[in-house]
Amino acid sequence: MAQRPFLAGLAALLLAVAAAPAGAGCVVERLAELPVRMAGLRPLVSAKMNGRDATFIADSGGFFSLVSPEAAARFGLRPVAGYFRLSLRGITGEAFVGVTEADSFSIAGARPSPAQFLVVPRESDDEVDGLLGGNLLSVFDTEYDLANGMIRMFRPQGCGGALAYWSPDNWSEVPIEPLGLGSNWIVGHALVNGASLRVLFDTGADGSMLTEEGARKAGITRDGAGVVPAGPFHGVVGRRQMPSWVAPVQSFEIGREKIFGARLRFGGVEVAGIDMLVGADFFLAHRIYVAKSQRKLYFTYNGGPVFGNDRAVGPTTPPPGETPADAAAFARRGEARLSRRDFEGAIADLSRAIDLEPGEALHFYERGLAHWRNKQNALALADLDQALRLKPNDKGARLARGEMRLVGQDQAGAAADFEVAIAVAPTSRFEAAGAYIEASLFAPAVAQMSAWIADRPRGRSNLAEALNARCWARALWNRDLGEALADCDRALRLDRTGEALDSRGLVHLRLGQWDEAIADYTAALKLAPGLPESLYGRGVARLRKGMTAEGQADIRTATATDPELPERAKQYGFAP
Repeated sequence: MAQRPFLAGLAALLLAVAAAPAGAGCVVERLAELPVRMAGLRPLVSAKMNGRDATFIADSGGFFSLVSPEAAARFGLRPVAGYFRLSLRGITGEAFVGVTEADSFSIAGARPSPAQFLVVPRESDDEVDGLLGGNLLSVFDTEYDLANGMIRMFRPQGCGGALAYWSPDNWSEVPIEPLGLGSNWIVGHALVNGASLRVLFDTGADGSMLTEEGARKAGITRDGAGVVPAGPFHGVVGRRQMPSWVAPVQSFEIGREKIFGARLRFGGVEVAGIDMLVGADFFLAHRIYVAKSQRKLYFTYNGGPVFGNDRAVGPTTPPPGETPADAAAFARRGEARLSRRDFEGAIADLSRAIDLEPGEALHFYERGLAHWRNKQNALALADLDQALRLKPNDKGARLARGEMRLVGQDQAGAAADFEVAIAVAPTSRFEAAGAYIEASLFAPAVAQMSAWIADRPRGRSNLAEALNARCWARALWNRDLGEALADCDRALRLDRTGEALDSRGLVHLRLGQWDEAIADYTAALKLAPGLPESLYGRGVARLRKGMTAEGQADIRTATATDPELPERAKQYGFAP
């Protein structure tokens, strides 16, 4: 996100705490602790805004805090006069924004003043109201201890030595660029395949990612060995979806740590001067202290993979574990372990949280997710049942149990769960429709998406995604193909993406329109090169048109990337 220092004044955190010594002549004040819940790779923090509960993503890569227009209206935020049609550039495009201010705002007992936010159009999200950016997170020194569910703020005085207080010997450090007014990015350097890259430490990025320029510097290309398509992505600002790929990386080096065997995503990320986003996956695998006071970043490896199935060498002995003090702390650590796919560790922590606080529905819901991902479906369903006995209208638990019931062929039970979730949050129709498509139940998928589309204002950015989803469901179903074609056409007028072109290609394939199918699949592959579904569909269309060599080549390439594609195509009735 581009830095634009148009708002004066940094927030002042007003929480007084005791000072703690950290060496001769050095005093470190612990100013605030922000409990963090990991929802997947999103670090969520709770706040109070104008007297109401609010949830934000802690976004160290955002130069300023953001709210959606819906959240600004819901919380009654006041527009700040004097700012008109401000342009804000994000990693996948540009948007015009406004500026707003809360009458009251508090987080972890602190009351930043003024509490100002940019109002940025973004995808609707019932769980998240906005992002907390650098104007709040980079006021003082900040420690990111996401593996233990905590962000801490410090003010050191007279400290010249290392500030990695939790590990006296086993840490690395990286110089960072100065942090201050109008420059809240945490920027340092790392080596990828031996090439020095300028990296942004960004908790708001779900996963670490190279820009295309960063990939080029590291010798990574789209057609390189082992490179596979990874689907589209989009950032918080801007509507454009960008193609991405995953590539094997020989080495990633930062400080004294070296990581081998990683696979990193890369794509058309637009961040001026930045070669790589170091995302929440890296933060979860490390304890990180951002020493604004010293222009350094200290970090200690927590163990386990960093970017996937990689391995780290260097100062890699994890710091001594901290025993959580209460149920909430066990739950936060369990959620972090779940995010890192440590299912057994997550189940153990969440079980301890349940022992200490058996009346909290969230603990059962999270443990249910851990059991589910650990392929313990009966235990998962029992936990979700208990979560819903404690909190019958919990949207997340209803959606999860509905999806599990579809897996168990209980369509009536799934429909009942989805309807409760939709009553709580109408945007749940999107997730319910996705679950039905995954279960090959296309009639209810189309019905849910139709209801969602009917309730959307014209021109919303995710309307194109919904139209494409309904087109795709009808194409897989091989029903109402005229309506499917109209959906895809409308989606493409709103947002020309490879996914919508791929869906329309399948509609043409179903209709026996080989030339039109080939044209759509070819156009999709220009926007999302290597997309296996488009390669496979084009291969089928070419074979049916009599282009045997070209069709077989497409299908071989697609199958090499996704070996399960032929079986799926056979299931849906469009195998060669």
